[in-house]
Amino acid sequence: MLLRSVLPIKTRLASIYGDRAFLLRVAAIGLPIMLQNLFVNTTSMVATMMVGTLGERSMSAVGISGQFSGLFFAGYYGFLSGGVLFFAQFFGAKDEDGIRRAYGLALSCMLVVSVVFAGAAIFAPAMVLGIYTDKQEIINTGAEYLRIIGFSFPLQVIVATIAGLLRSTKRVIVLLVSGVITQLVNLALNWLLIYGHWGFPQMGLRGAALSAVISVAVNVVILYSIAVCQRDTLILRIKAHYRWNAALVRMFFLKSAPIIANEVFYGGGMLMVNMVLGRQEEASIAALTVFRTVERFIFSFYSGLTGASGVIVGSHIGAGELGEGYRAARRLAFLSPTLIFIVCLIILPFRDPLLRLFSLTGTAHAYGMFMILLYMVAGTVRTTTYLINETFRSSGETIFGTALEVGSLFLITLPAIWFAGVYLKLPFIAVFSLLFIEDFVRIFIMFRYLYSGRWVKPVTEQGQTALFQFREDMRKRRTRKA
Repeated sequence: MLLRSVLPIKTRLASIYGDRAFLLRVAAIGLPIMLQNLFVNTTSMVATMMVGTLGERSMSAVGISGQFSGLFFAGYYGFLSGGVLFFAQFFGAKDEDGIRRAYGLALSCMLVVSVVFAGAAIFAPAMVLGIYTDKQEIINTGAEYLRIIGFSFPLQVIVATIAGLLRSTKRVIVLLVSGVITQLVNLALNWLLIYGHWGFPQMGLRGAALSAVISVAVNVVILYSIAVCQRDTLILRIKAHYRWNAALVRMFFLKSAPIIANEVFYGGGMLMVNMVLGRQEEASIAALTVFRTVERFIFSFYSGLTGASGVIVGSHIGAGELGEGYRAARRLAFLSPTLIFIVCLIILPFRDPLLRLFSLTGTAHAYGMFMILLYMVAGTVRTTTYLINETFRSSGETIFGTALEVGSLFLITLPAIWFAGVYLKLPFIAVFSLLFIEDFVRIFIMFRYLYSGRWVKPVTEQGQTALFQFREDMRKRRTRKA
């Protein structure tokens, strides 16, 4: 009797989350990515704790500088997402030459963006930080930090492009190895250069910035060294990266343009949001810096599912297995909120000691406690919308998510934040809470579009050949349900 009652539950769970074979495939790709990001963000938390010992002003300076780094990420991420779309689908179609050409195209565009942002950070850091906050003490402290960090920007895009290629071709263990080594180097250098141990100069916040630059350079060396040892022709055949043709360039920018627009407009919108948050009291800026660190830690778990989604869904669609890609996308859309909610639930009881480790006290500590509690629900919803949008992109649909994400930011969140923070001058906690209202609107629309299957838009010949039959199958399915 008990067995008969359990079996239907097991069958229902398998239909929602996938069978054992599917979950093992997700784990094989997602677990190394998750572990890498978990290790990276754990060491980042420790580094932030070290900075916290320098005082709340240093913590705030790092947080404000991080907002410009986030804008830099938004500037190049559209090209990276476009590249990953082609990497995954060409990998499914077994087109290595296509992967090389897409790699070279994506990297070239991203390097251009990195040079522009590096120039702004190195030559005008005070002006950059003045956009985000009106507190001169934080600007003066952060300017030295940002000027040094700017030198890492071109190196960051090299690492990001190689990482996108390796994930799309299911070689995630390499990223785990390089990530662990790099972060150990970063952690050691932070300890040596911030505090001046073992005869090293005591550089304080400048030491934290220099550690970050050196560790990214080490990561580049490790990734290229592994590529040489493995004779990785996808990365090392540099001449093949630039054998572009008009069809590829046109398709790349056609697919990448909406993502680029998404990141540029969304980054611009978040810049305006951060302008409001950066003009709150200093305790709130310090709390926000720590919250972002905890948020990145939670994102480590989400990143594994996103990486698995891009590879599994993208390779299925590139290979012409559109039905399999559709089913995988639906299963991953339910796995994401389940995993993130469990992670938030585990972190929740430890939020008080966690915040004290970052040297937060008084008002800043109280703000941090509320922000983590709110994120238990809001973060679960937000990461799910992000994962579904990344799934759309890997399948070739780059317009719908852009229109929805940018539209909801400018029509819902930004007006609410500005009205609450600038005109009503509500307390920081009330303004911060409004950051997430768009996600609760967006998630229903995204699930509806996910179930429609209209987001399946292959770029490979195999995928396009199978598209008519897939659309016919989806039409019949909708007719049966009606």
